[in-house]
Amino acid sequence: MRAQVTLFVIIAILIVSSAGAIYYISSTASKSVLARETAIINSVPEKFRPAENSFISCLKTKASDALTILGSQAGYIYLPDTDEGSDFMPFSNTLDFLGLNIPYWWYVSGNNIQKNQVPSLTFMQNQLKTYMDNNAKSCEDNLRLLEGFNVNFGTPQTSVKINDNYVSFDIAYPLNIEYSNENIAVPKQSFDISTQLGKLYNTAVKIMDKENNNSFVEARTLDEIFLYPEIPSTSLSFECSPKIWTKTAVQESLKNVIVSNIPFIKIKGTNYGKSQKYFEINVGNTDSSIRASVIALTNPFKFEVIPSDGELLKGQQVIGDGENEALDYIKNLFCISSYHFVYTVGYPVLIQLNDENGYMFQFPFQVLIVNNQPKEDKAGGAGYAIEPELCKFKLAKETINTLTSDEQGNVIPLNDVDISLKCISTTCEIGRVQKNSIDTTFPQCVNGFLIARKDGYYPAKYQVSTNIENQEFNLILEKYLNFTLNISVIEQDGKIRSLNGRETVVIGMTNDLKGHNLNLIYPSETNANLLSGDYSVKLSLFEKGTFNLAGQKVNQCTDVPQGGLLGVIGLTEEKCFDFSTPDLKLDQVFGGGAEFSINVEKGKSLHMYLLKTDTPKNVDELNAAYDAAKAASLSANFKGPEIK
Repeated sequence: MRAQVTLFVIIAILIVSSAGAIYYISSTASKSVLARETAIINSVPEKFRPAENSFISCLKTKASDALTILGSQAGYIYLPDTDEGSDFMPFSNTLDFLGLNIPYWWYVSGNNIQKNQVPSLTFMQNQLKTYMDNNAKSCEDNLRLLEGFNVNFGTPQTSVKINDNYVSFDIAYPLNIEYSNENIAVPKQSFDISTQLGKLYNTAVKIMDKENNNSFVEARTLDEIFLYPEIPSTSLSFECSPKIWTKTAVQESLKNVIVSNIPFIKIKGTNYGKSQKYFEINVGNTDSSIRASVIALTNPFKFEVIPSDGELLKGQQVIGDGENEALDYIKNLFCISSYHFVYTVGYPVLIQLNDENGYMFQFPFQVLIVNNQPKEDKAGGAGYAIEPELCKFKLAKETINTLTSDEQGNVIPLNDVDISLKCISTTCEIGRVQKNSIDTTFPQCVNGFLIARKDGYYPAKYQVSTNIENQEFNLILEKYLNFTLNISVIEQDGKIRSLNGRETVVIGMTNDLKGHNLNLIYPSETNANLLSGDYSVKLSLFEKGTFNLAGQKVNQCTDVPQGGLLGVIGLTEEKCFDFSTPDLKLDQVFGGGAEFSINVEKGKSLHMYLLKTDTPKNVDELNAAYDAAKAASLSANFKGPEIK
């Protein structure tokens, strides 16, 4: 708990206010609000009133400071004990907003427990009481500076009541004031501060209840995921180029969409201009004098998406029926690429409420989507909602060294490498190597795999058993060799030419020994990251034209978390989805290719050649063209690849 609130925090709070000056005094209050204060002052003989006026003015300033802090910190003056987040769920129990820590009203802790921190009216009144009891004594100095007055003070005991339009303060703070050989006893100080704290708080509770019961922010976030094309969700694609995204790009796109759209949400009945009904949220009776703002933040940000291949999200090509190799190959390249991505997303939303005088009450809560479901995973995918049990219990201490080779073949240390442990179907993030090695604890796993990743390097994978302590493992990452690609076409008469504007080449390269696969579309992609060693290469030439394919029914299967406890520990099950594809008229036609092997070592450029075939007009001609391309390396006109 905080023992006190400094002047610097008060200044920070004043800066945060969207209304400008939050600080206010009772000069703006109505006569009814001033009545109790006036009665106290009038009960004091006129000669003693300068002291009483000075004392009440100071107490009112302290009370205004307390209300400002309380409103800016979601009903808290003294913050709750810190509940730290984790790598799995990066939310603590407070939101860091412009340097101000604001307690969440709803959040998920680092160990995946849902928690509420909504203060009651009684709690807030006690926070104000404690603040006044702790800070009222500083007002005694004001009276000690008054010439001719001698004042003796008792101990302050504050009582606070929050009303809709004002807050009442009664401070039992006995004063004995001496002046000109006379004295008077003043047993207590009473005054009201004109602020709609009670009304703002009641509105805030209604908003939080609506969010907890209806998840209105999550619903609009899910709409954004499914509506914006830069965020892949579920679809079929009929494009030649495989659909590929990166997690980083999708995450940044989602952040931008959230920040741009969520602030359009309006609380129906409050003070705002025109708005689309889609963004209006009915939380019950509200007041048109209140202005409500919804602020979406992306720090911290929880983001997971499945299925994925490391950093890549890929559409899955529909497999053919196996009866016609050439036709199946064309289908895989051209027709249907399906994708169904499942998201887990969390981020903070801050609600700011302002009354007519500019007083602000604000509170944050965490937005949470789990496996494309708001807050609660109704689809049974608990394996992605909860950190796998295996990863929580790290018992065995091990040492990992990460290495690579320089151009001369010398083994050297490699830093900034991310380490994970895959055990059956569960992957646990271990940490990042910063100084050549990392000494840390691991979950116990028999015949698991250590995986090391770093941009620009091929991931290293090493089978280990971490049920034995104090082992040391060396993971060697191979740096990619970057080549500039150039592909030429060999005509049937032996002439060699470059691609024309109507042609593209699908490139497939596989290094079986090192398990490295690469797929590119040339000339859209002209750079290739390769490893040293032998690659089998398949080049397929396509040119603009027309080719018809009949529709088909396809079945696509993927691994999803099992329901119940099995999903919690990371076990999966296979689920399949049926898709029907229409008859297709492709706008590109297979026109040639080549298959060959190549040994990659040092170099900067890779020049490859393929054989042009007759353009097929039907399935039989397609089969002939496909067979000719497969046998291109046997042709007298064929030219092998060149590395320079």
